[in-house]
Amino acid sequence: MKLQDIIKEQTQRNRENLFRLFDNEDYALFSAVIGDLFPTQQKQGIMFYGRATNGWDMTKEYDPSFMLEYLRSPFFNMMRYLYSHYYQNNDDPNYWTNFVAYSNVAKIAPDYEGNPSEEWWDRQYWDMVEILKTEITIASPKAIVFVTGNTASDSWHSPLYDKGGMYENLEDFRKESVVWHSYENRYGVEKQCTATAYVVDDTVIIITDRPEFRDLTSHVDAIIGLIDKYSI
Repeated sequence: MKLQDIIKEQTQRNRENLFRLFDNEDYALFSAVIGDLFPTQQKQGIMFYGRATNGWDMTKEYDPSFMLEYLRSPFFNMMRYLYSHYYQNNDDPNYWTNFVAYSNVAKIAPDYEGNPSEEWWDRQYWDMVEILKTEITIASPKAIVFVTGNTASDSWHSPLYDKGGMYENLEDFRKESVVWHSYENRYGVEKQCTATAYVVDDTVIIITDRPEFRDLTSHVDAIIGLIDKYSI
């Protein structure tokens, strides 16, 4: 059985609870997408997390090749650059899609567009926490990259370490933070975009800012540098 199907099976109870909690709402439910060649050996693959579905049609069964239609998105283009760095095949430029592991922190979002409201976030919180634990445990990656907004808001990755989270003492395992972009906001205040690495149980956890309207190369290089430096 494929890892993607195993995760769906192991999270069925939480999925059914989300169906119940959001009955009569116009929502999209996200399930993890994992390539057929994602390493089954523990601590080998790389997994990405985004924020939410943002209006995708999740009645479809997705495999990683769908990303090829969305490479204008800085998020998916960043994933392409990173996975291509580690998994290359000169005869197939899309070979990297076979090694993708991708999910979103929020499992429920509006079915038209946008992110879940605070009320929707709270309503799904405990199922988010449990599904996140299951996805990470089954995939058992060597590195997990949360592209959730390191300097913008802690809320998007809080199910990882907040109440009930998998790593409630995550900050104790912080290694370093790399600045990959600086900019001046509309108030004239300089801001920095960072990628911060933690190492827990031989897993490198990276929390980084979103890539939109920023230099892609420096962002990917920062993430690759942290993975190579801290993974076994």
